[in-house]
Amino acid sequence: MNTVTDRDTKVTGTTEASAKVIVKVGTKKIGEVIAGKTGIFSVKITAQRAGTVLQVNAIDNANNTSATTKVTVQDKTPPSAPKVNTVTDRDTKVTGTTEASAKVIVKVGTKKIGEVIAGKTGIFSVKITAQRAGTVLQVNAIDNANNTSATTKVTVQDKTPPSAPKVNTVTDRDTKVTGTTEANAKVMVKVGKKKLGEAKAGKNGKFVVKIKAQKAGTVLEVASTDTKGNTSKATTVKVQKSKK
Repeated sequence: MNTVTDRDTKVTGTTEASAKVIVKVGTKKIGEVIAGKTGIFSVKITAQRAGTVLQVNAIDNANNTSATTKVTVQDKTPPSAPKVNTVTDRDTKVTGTTEASAKVIVKVGTKKIGEVIAGKTGIFSVKITAQRAGTVLQVNAIDNANNTSATTKVTVQDKTPPSAPKVNTVTDRDTKVTGTTEANAKVMVKVGKKKLGEAKAGKNGKFVVKIKAQKAGTVLEVASTDTKGNTSKATTVKVQKSKK
């Protein structure tokens, strides 16, 4: 008897020439065929689940029945690609669901950064070191029969706000607020809830926000929002009286 997997739709092997070959699961016959003159047979069956025990007998032309050959169906079906939850640049774990009790491996390129065995319900949580935004994680599951799933790719999301902007001195004669922040961030200047102006920082992080001149003592709040919508803490700047 040749090996039978959970993908096979036939049972093959050799027996006595021209014997009838019957394949059963328990008492249920799932297929039969007459072996060829060389004893080779191929019995058509519906694919069976891994772990199913097939019972195969041969009956010769004198109606003598052979001993039973038992064959356990082998698992050759890989798990489905894991379902992976969003991963941010602040996360220290990768979570999701896969086949029950499968091993889950997380890689960046060819480097493994974590692995774990999924629970009986298929839920997994792989510990990792936090990764930079934009990093592509590759997640695979390997079942108990060593079949490997297709890869699920997850791009690490940016959830880290910029640092509070560094703002230069502003006097009551100035009509712009200058400083540095994260490259390409949007910089907004407010007094209380009122927006005085906004501008986009350059590739080097420098910004210039046009405003109307403010009275000495006015407190400006300057915050930046990165391209992923994360907003920094506000930097407060008190307008200085200009020197005449």
